[in-house]
Amino acid sequence: MKRFGRTVLWLGLLWILTAAPALAGSVVQARCDCGYHSGQLLIFGGKSNFQSVCWFPAYCPGVKEVLLINMYQTPLASPGCTEAQPLPYDHPSLVGKPGRHPIAGWSTKDRIGRNLVLTNGTYLCPVCGQKTLRFFPTGMWD
Repeated sequence: MKRFGRTVLWLGLLWILTAAPALAGSVVQARCDCGYHSGQLLIFGGKSNFQSVCWFPAYCPGVKEVLLINMYQTPLASPGCTEAQPLPYDHPSLVGKPGRHPIAGWSTKDRIGRNLVLTNGTYLCPVCGQKTLRFFPTGMWD
């Protein structure tokens, strides 16, 4: 029975991460060994806005912070910063050690040409500048 339960759990997770736009977003946190902590980040979209909004973590070199940007907005813009172009955290220059497992994903290939995925790998920390930042799933929102 234990094995069956685990299989169902993994199949459910796989379906969530690979399905067409879901009707609920994910909640993640970013943390680094240096002590940086982002707090709760409500990413992707919810039931009422998933067709017009796709929040995704980005690094803004101007304010040196992890912030959320709407990936459906053109051009991409950092809230409160006009001096720098934000880089989404799936950008290769922000990835340290690629993760083997997705922790959150959203099907956006039809809208922006690629699916958005955060993995259990490491990313650039906005505070210490090392690629030791990690994202952790904490829930879902709607």
